[in-house]
Amino acid sequence: MKRERIRLHWAVAVVAFAAAAASAQQLPIPGTGSGGASGPSELDALVDSTSTTTRTEQPANAPPASWTAEIPATSMQVGSQDASVDESALGLAGLPPGATINSSFTTYSEIDIAGSTNGTYILAYDAYLSVYTLSGTVVKKTDPNTFWCGGASPLPICSVGGFAGDQRVRYDTGAGRWIVTALWVFGNNPSPTDVLAVSKTGDPTKGWYRYQFPACGAFDTWDGSDQPHTGFNNQWIAVTSACEAHNGVNGAGLAVFNKTRLYNGGTLTLNTNWFEFVDPYSGGPYSGVGGGNGTRDNPVSTYAATINNREYLTVSTINSAGHAVVIYSHVEGATNSPVFYSATETVTTSFLATGPVGVDAPGCTGCMKTFANGWIHSSNVWTFASGVPYILSTMVLGDPNHARSTQIISLAVNTQNGAATALQVAGGIAGSGPLAAEIAMPLVRSGSADQALIVYDHSRYDFYPGVKDISWNVDANTVSYVTVLRQGSFTPNNGDQNRWADFIDGIAPIPGTSSLVVAGTLAAPFDDPQRSTYWADVTP
Repeated sequence: MKRERIRLHWAVAVVAFAAAAASAQQLPIPGTGSGGASGPSELDALVDSTSTTTRTEQPANAPPASWTAEIPATSMQVGSQDASVDESALGLAGLPPGATINSSFTTYSEIDIAGSTNGTYILAYDAYLSVYTLSGTVVKKTDPNTFWCGGASPLPICSVGGFAGDQRVRYDTGAGRWIVTALWVFGNNPSPTDVLAVSKTGDPTKGWYRYQFPACGAFDTWDGSDQPHTGFNNQWIAVTSACEAHNGVNGAGLAVFNKTRLYNGGTLTLNTNWFEFVDPYSGGPYSGVGGGNGTRDNPVSTYAATINNREYLTVSTINSAGHAVVIYSHVEGATNSPVFYSATETVTTSFLATGPVGVDAPGCTGCMKTFANGWIHSSNVWTFASGVPYILSTMVLGDPNHARSTQIISLAVNTQNGAATALQVAGGIAGSGPLAAEIAMPLVRSGSADQALIVYDHSRYDFYPGVKDISWNVDANTVSYVTVLRQGSFTPNNGDQNRWADFIDGIAPIPGTSSLVVAGTLAAPFDDPQRSTYWADVTP
């Protein structure tokens, strides 16, 4: 890459990230018994369905044009080492060949793309709970209502109407188990309720344990909640939900589960094997704890050993000067006595940003719109070549440097000293830019450099909405290549473009290899005449 296309801004972290601020410490909300949770409800195996329940996506509580977060004085302040590339010029940069596409396929359209892989199967939560081979052969497809409510002992939430939405899928590579979460929507339930399922084995077509729990605490009857985000590490499964305060009482927002207990089909007992915390950055506004207003904390997927068994959380915001910011929190401690540390580090980039904006497509101006791309939907922890675990995250924000333009901002943070590196991939011209993004690294290193793969939906005046990827050399903070995984075949015009994607969250490492499964949104027909989901097995 030519040096003139990169801007560098330098700053140094001077305080160790490893030392959590004592004033940020938070113990679980007191309580005993079930805490309003229920389960396990067992499903013996996935069953094939010939049709699926119609699901109408609920309106998303998208970030406002400028959402804010109060950052406590105890938070370690770090400026990132920044580099910027112009996405519109990458095709002219003389970059080497990009990712190898080993196989790919398209399937059911979904504005919330969620899936993962164990190396044999892809489990995608689309129109069905769909199990595919890596090349796209359908192994099993189960109606989501059957997945949550089938069998001899359905969850209690199944009796109040509604269905599961805002889904997430994870494959826990260390334990060899699958995790699926969702928010129960349009039901007659008094408190917002999340559902969680874990597989009994590494085979997603076999048995599952299903659970339900109050998204914001059993006491919270005022929230509707939105988009639960899910992560895991060697001890816990963590789920955040959008909550807020009412009459001075804060909804919880962060649920932490002893994952071994769930994998063994154990009953949930509050403050014994599942725990609730008030997370000031999971929704808001909150009362008396600062935090955010419209922010959404994202628990990371952890593929490396971390200090004190930490499960990290990442949240995006824009500060009063208009700069993109990421705030880091974490849970640590013994499995059955976790402690939550909120906003232990704040990384401020040099990049100016706004909330989501619509971008162009061939023949239309500002027509391609997303709802929740300002939030972080993809973050994870990986061991770098140095042996140090790093937190990777990515987000899509508006780019105020060009009309109708967006940008990807990705960060890598050293968990030992807090030093941060940030890469901006800017649309570069009016009407150009990404619509959603995800990030990951392979589990098996293929070279000496620390390379992350950023996958993103993209659209502009000369590119039908499709999927691209960028290889980010984090060590040098440069782009190694860009690949068009697949371009769409037309410009949508039937209303799909007004809510093209809430998020893409289908990237996952293929265990034992240097390859990844990735996903994105494609302007091509499948069940929807103008939109489908693209899946690929790629080797960066």
